[in-house]
Amino acid sequence: MKITIDLPKWAEERDIFIMAGMELVAVKRAYSNDVYVKDVRCQKCGKCCEDVPENHFYEKGIDGHCIKLENGRCVEREYKPFACCVGEKTIKECLITYRKQ
Repeated sequence: MKITIDLPKWAEERDIFIMAGMELVAVKRAYSNDVYVKDVRCQKCGKCCEDVPENHFYEKGIDGHCIKLENGRCVEREYKPFACCVGEKTIKECLITYRKQ
């Protein structure tokens, strides 16, 4: 599928996210002209929610995991916070990859 749109000038200074439901499909960062499209989708392993920062949207459980994580899945499903959907993936086990367009 190809999408072509003309964005207003002010949008050049913002990150642009294209979503399919709550899953990030493509991103263009404000500091770059490059667009990246997701090649490999999230496998929903839950590893990215296992060691959440202190300032996370939801509380940390006593094990350090997000309190909304149950059996490796977010119980919020389509209602999970936007930041959880588009956050930078920094764990080595994450299989999500993007290709530059």
